[in-house]
Amino acid sequence: MKNTKPIKWLTLVLTILLAVPLTIHGQEPPAGVESSSVGELVQRLQSKRIQTRVDAAYALSRINPPATTAVPILIQALQDENGLVRAASAYTLSRIGTLPAKLALQQILPRLIDDLADRHSHENNHIKVRAATIVAVGAMGATAQAATPILIQALNHEQEEIRANAAVALGGIGQPVDTVIPALIQFTQGGDLARATGAYALSQIESPKVETAVLEILSKLIDALGSNDQKVVTATLVALNGIGAPAVFALLDKMSEEEPAIRQRAAQALEQMGQPAVSLLVQTLWCQDQKLRLHAILALGQIGASVEVAVPDLMKLLDDPNPSVCGLAAYALGGIGEAAIGAVPRLTELLSHSDQTIRINVAYGLGGIGKAATAVVPNLIQALSDSNPDVRLSVIHALGQIGTAAGVSDLIPMLSDQDEWIRLGAAHALGQIGESAQASIPMLIQALCDEHEGVRYNAVNALILIGEPSVTALIDTLKNGDRIMQLRAMDVLGQFGKLAIPELQQALDDEDTEVRRSIISALGNIGPDAVPALQQALDHQDSQVRWSAAHALRKIDSPEAKAILAEYLNHKP
Repeated sequence: MKNTKPIKWLTLVLTILLAVPLTIHGQEPPAGVESSSVGELVQRLQSKRIQTRVDAAYALSRINPPATTAVPILIQALQDENGLVRAASAYTLSRIGTLPAKLALQQILPRLIDDLADRHSHENNHIKVRAATIVAVGAMGATAQAATPILIQALNHEQEEIRANAAVALGGIGQPVDTVIPALIQFTQGGDLARATGAYALSQIESPKVETAVLEILSKLIDALGSNDQKVVTATLVALNGIGAPAVFALLDKMSEEEPAIRQRAAQALEQMGQPAVSLLVQTLWCQDQKLRLHAILALGQIGASVEVAVPDLMKLLDDPNPSVCGLAAYALGGIGEAAIGAVPRLTELLSHSDQTIRINVAYGLGGIGKAATAVVPNLIQALSDSNPDVRLSVIHALGQIGTAAGVSDLIPMLSDQDEWIRLGAAHALGQIGESAQASIPMLIQALCDEHEGVRYNAVNALILIGEPSVTALIDTLKNGDRIMQLRAMDVLGQFGKLAIPELQQALDDEDTEVRRSIISALGNIGPDAVPALQQALDHQDSQVRWSAAHALRKIDSPEAKAILAEYLNHKP
């Protein structure tokens, strides 16, 4: 189970994940040193300023190929009077790994162990030195096993960063196994963060006992992904990555959970575990266990665009004899998005498959590919006449995601379909298409009075997304619609914001008093942006308009609105 890059992960855990209050920059160089040459960094190692020396030492650890020419000055820095500089230099020498570096580390190890001793000091600098030295000793690996006893003691330290660093360092050292493993297993019982850091540390040690211990806590580790503490979540992800294949399969098992949030967390964890996890998911697509295959397909689809590498295998699964595999592969290709454009021809053929579940998933898949699948719009329009309402709904969804005007005229009749979900989907799709869906405005306005709240909500959003052409039509509705329709139109106009103000102001000259009052109400719904227009309305010849404008300003209640209203009332005859 041992990770192939223990030092990399050691640094990641200690610096980025656990937010150790050290000046250790495990992955990114300190500001101003990323483009420095080895020679410049060597000069900085001799600076009188402690922080400059520390930053230079850690910056040298990130140079690739290793900065072997800096080894002599780093060996000298092991004798620095400052413990942080000694720790940083020891860490970097461990990364460089030449024979002179290793010999120097063996010689300095007793002093580093002395730096690890608990001085019963609560001074911040001493805590920093201990934590940084733990990083350095852990990076030395098995050659630092003389530090194991004091690191085990540190597992009980009152400071969280000391405990966590000590656990991961013990995993890096790993010796003696019979002492380290029981100590780390016990450490994992100390809470979510301890479980994550302890599990990661155990994953760095090759032993059957480790594998058993890690499997026993794996379920709790995965549950910790739902923690509200980001430090716990990030440390858990690192632990799962260290554990490797067993963690991937445990996460896949979570893909069968009914709760979407759990599935999403599992997919995010697999994505953040990176290329090794994705490679294993792709391999799992071809295993004999059908349940595991389906979970792997679902996970790849939920991970999305970052798993483009899986597209060729998922395309092959479109011809799988198992309808569930075929359909879910289509859905997953949509999750990956535009990178799956190569699947469009085969997905188009599958739109007429005899299995309705496959047709549903194929339509969703094409929608997920988006504008890159524009060529299939005629086939999708034809599929709007499918006898299955779920197929029709998925086709409507696809037309909205692809977003071309070609499907608008066929979506408009769907706004009056007997099935409320079809109406809801059609309104949403027309909003996704946006300005090109202007022809649907009259029917969308009618949908503002739909009996289904979701349809009304989507119709409002669609009108707003279509934009300015909707404003004129809604103002006409204020003039010609019944009272209920007027109220709905007034509410929608208020949600347009600044865009609707010019046309609303022009409509204030309408001869109908009710229309004028409705327009003032719409301006009031817009809020502070409409204050100047409402100020002008205070001078309107119609007293009811003036009264409505004053009422709207009082409702807005911004400082500007209050001042205008006060001045108006003070000068009102």
